[in-house]
Amino acid sequence: MNGRGAFGLLRALLCGGALFALLAHALLLGGVAVSRWWLPLCVLGGGGALFVLARRRAPVGEPEANDGNAPSPRWLQLLLFAVVALCAAALAYGAMATSDRAWDGAVAWGIKAVALTAQTEVQQPYFADPAVFQHSPGYPLLQPLCIASLAQWVGAAPARLLFPLLYVLLTALVGLAVRQHTKSGRAGCWAALAVAVTPVFVNTSGGSFDSGYAEGFFALALAAAAAGLLLRDAALLAAAAVVLPLLKPEGSVHLLAVVAACFLATNKTLLAASLVGGTTALLVWLPLQLQLGYHAPAGWLLPLATIAVAAVAFASRCALDRGGAGPRGRALLVAGATVLAVVALLAARPWLADHRGALLGQYLGSLERVLDKLPHVPAIVGGLLKQALLPNRFGFTFVLLLALPFVLGRRLANGPVGTVVLLLGLGLCAVFGAFLLSPEADVQHHLRSSAGRLLSHWVGVAWLVIGAVTPGLVRSIPWRTGADAFQSASANPPPAAGR
Repeated sequence: MNGRGAFGLLRALLCGGALFALLAHALLLGGVAVSRWWLPLCVLGGGGALFVLARRRAPVGEPEANDGNAPSPRWLQLLLFAVVALCAAALAYGAMATSDRAWDGAVAWGIKAVALTAQTEVQQPYFADPAVFQHSPGYPLLQPLCIASLAQWVGAAPARLLFPLLYVLLTALVGLAVRQHTKSGRAGCWAALAVAVTPVFVNTSGGSFDSGYAEGFFALALAAAAAGLLLRDAALLAAAAVVLPLLKPEGSVHLLAVVAACFLATNKTLLAASLVGGTTALLVWLPLQLQLGYHAPAGWLLPLATIAVAAVAFASRCALDRGGAGPRGRALLVAGATVLAVVALLAARPWLADHRGALLGQYLGSLERVLDKLPHVPAIVGGLLKQALLPNRFGFTFVLLLALPFVLGRRLANGPVGTVVLLLGLGLCAVFGAFLLSPEADVQHHLRSSAGRLLSHWVGVAWLVIGAVTPGLVRSIPWRTGADAFQSASANPPPAAGR
C-alpha cells in the first residue's frame, strides 16, 4: 500500500472512531446501554465504508502520491518501524502490567472505565446517585467507553492495549500527513520518528500513553484537526471536531480554537465541517454533562442556542466574504465575539458557579480570579517555557518550533501551514489561560503538576508544522543548491567528445 492508501485507511479509522464517540454518547444521553458491538461496527464498518467511498471517488488515472525529490531511504524506514515497534511494545507491557498509575488515570478515567465495563450506561448508582462519591463527574466518557467496550470482548487488562494503539495512530498520522503535504517520504519519516521518541509520551510519568491519562488520546484528536487543516480535508476535520469535546473538558475550548482558525484562515467548506462536527457533538454532550452533574435538564433552550451560535458564525463568514472583507475584518469580528462571550460568561456566573463540571464550574464559574492571578503572569510564562524546553519532557520539539519564526519570518503564516500555526498559537494561548482561570492558588504547584501534560497535547501539531516546512527550508539553503547541482551532474555526465 502506498502513502496515499495508508493515509486514506488511517483517515477512515479515525472517522469511524468519531462515529462511535457520537453514537455512544447519544445512547448514554437516551438512557440506552452501549452494546459492545458498536465500537467494531463503527470503526471497521463505518470507517471501511468511508475508505471504499473515498477510493471510488478518486479521479481515474490520477497519479499516486510519491516522495518527490526526497524519497525515504530504506534504512530510515527500518529505523522508524523498529523504534515505533520497540516503544509500542514497552507501552503495551506498561499498560497491561499495571493499572492506572497516577491521579487522573485512577480517579478520572480508570474508575469510570470499570463502572462502564460492568454496566455500559449511566443509569447506574456510580453515575446517577448523588450519594455515591464521584471525582470529576462532568468529564466526558469517550476513553472509558472505548476501554469498557474492548474489555467486554477481551478482558480488562488486554483492553488497555488501546493506549499503545493510540500511540501508533498518532505517530502514523503525523508522518503520513507530512508526507501527503510535502510529497516527501523522508520528511514524513523524520516527523513520525520525532513524535515516536518524544519523552513525555513514552516515559513512566503521569500523562504518558500507558499511564491511563487521556493526554495521548487528546493529542491524537488535536493532531487530526491540524492534519485536516494542513491537507484541507473536511472529513478528517469534522471527525476531530466531533471527538474533541467528548474526550476532555478542555476539548470544548480547543474546539473553539479549531473553529476560530477555520473562520479566520480557511474556506467556507472547512469552516462548515468544523461547525457541523463540533455542534453535533455539543448537542449530545452538553445535556449529558448536565445529567452527569445532577443538574436539571436544560430543555429546548440549550440545543437551540448551540445551533444558533453555529449558524450565526457561518452566516457572518458568508456576509464578510460577500462584502470583500479580508483577514483583518474576520479578526475584528472574532475579537468582538470574544468580548461578547466574556460578557455572557460574567452574566451567567451565578449559574456557572453552581455547576459541578470542571470547565464550567471550576474554571469559568469564577472569572474574577483572573485579577488575582495577574501578578503571577511572569511566573506562569516562565514556568511554561521551562517545561516546554526540558529535553527529558519534549526533546527538541518546542526548541525547533520557537526557532521557526526567526528562520522563516512571515513565510510561516502562508497557506495551510499558516492555518495550523494559527491553531497552535490559539491552543497555546488556551493553555496559558487555563493557569489564569485555575482554582489552584499555588501557581508553582499547578505548573509542576499540569504544565507538561497541557503542553503535550500540542506535540503532534508542532511536528506537523515542523515537518511541513522543513523540506522547503532545506531546499532554500544556498549550499543545498550547489550540492543538488553536483549530484545531478554526477548522475548525468555530458556525452563524450566526438560522439
